[in-house]
Order: sequence, then structure tokens, then C-alpha cells
Amino acid sequence: MALASGFAGTPLVLIALRVFAGIGGALMLASSGAIVADAFPRRELGLALGINAMVIAVGSAIGPVLGGWLTSFSWQWVFWFNVPLGVHGTAAAVLILHDVPEARRAQRID
Repeated sequence: MALASGFAGTPLVLIALRVFAGIGGALMLASSGAIVADAFPRRELGLALGINAMVIAVGSAIGPVLGGWLTSFSWQWVFWFNVPLGVHGTAAAVLILHDVPEARRAQRID
């Protein structure tokens, strides 16, 4: 979405792309705690969840400042800047994250 947003030709197209990106971001933010809880052993879970929360907080603080600076080059750079981060994050997720074994999947939630 970020790459397409940088190439948006009209404000209406940009708004539509940002709506979809916002929905995707909300889904990722809502599921990040579960992904972290599954990816780390129980003894490291507190640290991992703390780092996850810290990264979200730092991103919320730095994002507007960095975005403002990037607009000094061009408004498109606000979106294009995210493309390499997304590619690296996706590659890392493919290499690091794993599927939940069947034995754990059958456990009761409570």
C-alpha cells in the first residue's frame, strides 16, 4: 500500500489507499501481542511484550517528525520510505515465525 500511495495520482485515490492501509495497520497492531506471545518462550515473554509496546510508542512519537522531514523532499517519500522496511520485515517474519504445532492448537483456551 505504501508504494501505491506514493504513486497516487489524485487525492481520492490516496485517501482510498490510506483507508486500506489503516485497516491493515489496525489488524497488525491488534495481533502483534499474540504473535509476540507465540514467538517467545514464557520466561522471555514480559521482555518481548515490553519491547513490542516500546517500539509502538517510539514509532508514534518519531513518525510525525520523520514524516515532516521527508516531506521536505517530496510528499511521496513519506510512503516510499516504508517500502524497504516492509520488505525486510516480511522477510524476517518468513524466516523467524513458525506455525503452531497441532498439539498446542487443540488445547483449550481456558
